Amino acid sequence: MYNLLTKGWRSLLYINSRLYTATIQIISSVRIQTYIQAMNHQSIQNNHGYANGKLFHLFGFIL
Repeated sequence: MYNLLTKGWRSLLYINSRLYTATIQIISSVRIQTYIQAMNHQSIQNNHGYANGKLFHLFGFIL
């Protein structure tokens, strides 16, 4: 009985961690996409080097 409980608890933790990781990946990818769109919009007004620098800064912040 105890063994079954610990197994269930472990699998529950595993599922939770997987969900957490997936959620973070989805959020960060959406954030990057919106950021890229914003930068592309801004790079029309500014030069392209500025947008690339900003994008590099964002990726450095995530990693």
